[in-house]
Amino acid sequence: MTLSPLVHDDDDARRRMLRRLMSELAHSERAAEVHCQREARRYARDLSATALWTICRQARASLARLQELADARTFRLVSRPTSLGVLLQALRDALADRLRSAERSWRSTLLGLRHGIDIVVSLRLVADALGDADVVTFCDELLRQRTPLVKEVENTLWWFAEHPERALATAGT
Repeated sequence: MTLSPLVHDDDDARRRMLRRLMSELAHSERAAEVHCQREARRYARDLSATALWTICRQARASLARLQELADARTFRLVSRPTSLGVLLQALRDALADRLRSAERSWRSTLLGLRHGIDIVVSLRLVADALGDADVVTFCDELLRQRTPLVKEVENTLWWFAEHPERALATAGT
């Protein structure tokens, strides 16, 4: 049986989606590592940062596995951050910290984590449509591990309501 050109075109489009979603996930995992580490350090005295530290370690491992999956598919993930890119990101984060409240910084990190889960769900759906079992397995495992941790981070929002002065202070202080 020969596949129609339409099905072939759909698979080509799905492969492009797979590549883009894998790159977007790599970017999201790098951000999760940086932002979770920063928030965990800031609130180590006040909140259990166990979930954030775990996500940070997961993100590192996830990036390595994602790179292996991309290499096996001859995909090039978005380039690793350059020194200039790291510097610009640090400047942007420092400026944002001066303007953003501590509570908003925490919620921004949480929002980024939720966005990452959405990317993984989308990636899984595309991989499943392509019959890419390795990527589906990777996504299933990441969702299984990450989802409860993100819920744990969400469950710490009460602390900011109990400590309004700290919540309203700029995150950098």
